[in-house]
Amino acid sequence: FPVTIGLSKWIGIGFIGSLKKTNRLQVLLILLTVAAFPLLLLPYTGIEVQLLCMFISGFPLGLVYGVVFSWIEGRRFTEFLGAILACTFVFSSGFVKSAALFLSATMGWSEFQTPGYMALIALATAFPMAILINRTSDPDELDIQHRKLRLHADQATRKSIFKDLGFPLVLWIIAYFMVALS
Repeated sequence: FPVTIGLSKWIGIGFIGSLKKTNRLQVLLILLTVAAFPLLLLPYTGIEVQLLCMFISGFPLGLVYGVVFSWIEGRRFTEFLGAILACTFVFSSGFVKSAALFLSATMGWSEFQTPGYMALIALATAFPMAILINRTSDPDELDIQHRKLRLHADQATRKSIFKDLGFPLVLWIIAYFMVALS
């Protein structure tokens, strides 16, 4: 559901901007759990509810990248680490699809059971990884010298930014939606 991901990225602009460092791990674990739960319901619902489940699952996944990126932000190598992070998201998407096809055929899972089972497998690997990334040290003095520290954006700051950059930002988001839908 590209629209779901685009919508969550739109909402994520404010959400991630106001995310406090102390809440990141809990937020990440909640987002992953919320994304997994509707997939477990797929075998037990009709098509109308399945579409809603897919929407509900996709929405928090659109926020996950921003939350994970917040751990690597503000470092000398943020751009390099961000590129690696983006590549891992692309690679993992293909890997999960291949693993799902293999496990579905091997275990005899239906097309409605497979997403839920894969979500549980993903959670089992994501939770320990999230705990590890949460142990990442803060940017050091050299990082701080080379980067501008990102401050939390409260509602007034976001409104000011939108007032200054709203038009090009809206055009960029519309273009993003159109690319995501194609």
